[in-house]
Amino acid sequence: RQEAFRKDIMESMTTGLVAVDPAGRILGANPRGEELAGRPVGSLRGTSLDVLDPDGRGLADVVRRTLATGRPVTREELRLSRPDAAPLPVLCRTSLLRNPEGETYGAIVVFEDLTPIKAMEERIRQLDRLAALGRFTAGVAHEIRNPLGGIAAGVQYLERHLSLDEGQTENVAFLHREIRRLDRIVEDLFRVTHPSPPRRTPEDPRQLAEHAVRSLGSGPAESGVEVTVDIPGDLPPVAVDPDQIQQVLLNLIKNAVEAVGPGGSVTLTATEETTGPEPRVSLRVRDSGPGIPPDALPHVFEPFFTQGKAEGTGLGLYVSHGIVERHGGELLAANGNDGGAEFTLRLPLTRYDSTEMVA
Repeated sequence: RQEAFRKDIMESMTTGLVAVDPAGRILGANPRGEELAGRPVGSLRGTSLDVLDPDGRGLADVVRRTLATGRPVTREELRLSRPDAAPLPVLCRTSLLRNPEGETYGAIVVFEDLTPIKAMEERIRQLDRLAALGRFTAGVAHEIRNPLGGIAAGVQYLERHLSLDEGQTENVAFLHREIRRLDRIVEDLFRVTHPSPPRRTPEDPRQLAEHAVRSLGSGPAESGVEVTVDIPGDLPPVAVDPDQIQQVLLNLIKNAVEAVGPGGSVTLTATEETTGPEPRVSLRVRDSGPGIPPDALPHVFEPFFTQGKAEGTGLGLYVSHGIVERHGGELLAANGNDGGAEFTLRLPLTRYDSTEMVA
């Protein structure tokens, strides 16, 4: 009965637990510990602790320090290596295993997944940055836009009343572009700090994509990029704010067109997904470009992350991500198996409040 009780306790633990002998060989692990380590149940017993810490600076190091010094570790954050997934942030503590005579015959390490806490901390940091940005925008936008309007009017006056040679005309065009860029920066800041709630109506996913492509006009063709909409016409409607979702699609398509360059292609596809907790429609924007650098991939939705784009404000994807979140959806970035970047916009088919629908 005592053994059965011990087994029940081990299986019901929400934290991972691994017991090792003085040589670092694993005596046993609970199911949660093997799950967090990305290992099949029962596979760790008899193996070396090094399988959980190949570089020797994580879990194995903490346990060996405990065995060498006889002092337990009460709280230490580290990353747990997993064979087929990214390292997992965990909080661990250790204790010694002693027999009735007080002799040490091993150690126990207990660890818990910090992923939800890390995500919450990052979200709090984002909200803090957003609040600071809102205060900055409210104070500065007025000071920027008023003189910016005066500058634009002055440049237009000069353009109309002066005889400009070719070089001067090019300089005036440059001034117009820079004025528009500053205005876009202020507008993007307002979108980030003063988001509008979605006004939802039932919309056809194919029409949303086609309208976004039409909004680009002849830009892609003039850049030598082919944009294709390959979306079936029988997908169920999604309850979205069409202007906001088209803004997201327009931003994704424009980024893709810029990424592929002349001779490239951008394809929009969509599917209905019925697996998972709720049905949804997934729209994908794929391009034939070089893809997203692996070190940049985790940061593409952060504010002011531009990947070296001279004309970008670094707020487009951040604004788009916020729009999709307010729709109860997801916006994901990845690299395709055959190269190129792939952005997936997932929109729920059922998760909306009917009172939000526009009559």
